[in-house]
Amino acid sequence: MSIELVTILLFGALILFLALGLPLAFVLGGVG
Repeated sequence: MSIELVTILLFGALILFLALGLPLAFVLGGVG
């Protein structure tokens, strides 16, 4: 597996976790 592919994969995963985590943190912060 090439470095470029791994970098793109990690970057995509990071954005995905941010997209999922931000609303979740907002909801938990609003409730808590």
